[in-house]
Amino acid sequence: MLALSAESRNAVDTLIDAAGINGVKADINPKQDHGFMYGRSFEDTDGHIWESVFVDLSQMPKTG
Repeated sequence: MLALSAESRNAVDTLIDAAGINGVKADINPKQDHGFMYGRSFEDTDGHIWESVFVDLSQMPKTG
């Protein structure tokens, strides 16, 4: 799997939606929405899985 960081949830959706429009399998895995982290994936024409993820560090759960 190859992962791409995105600047926003909208940027994740834009990338994956564009991939789907251009003939690849969008959302090959279930969407991930954990509040502070959001991700979607697609499978390219060579069978590689790509994931785009946005992480909002200001919303990340505090530990310790």
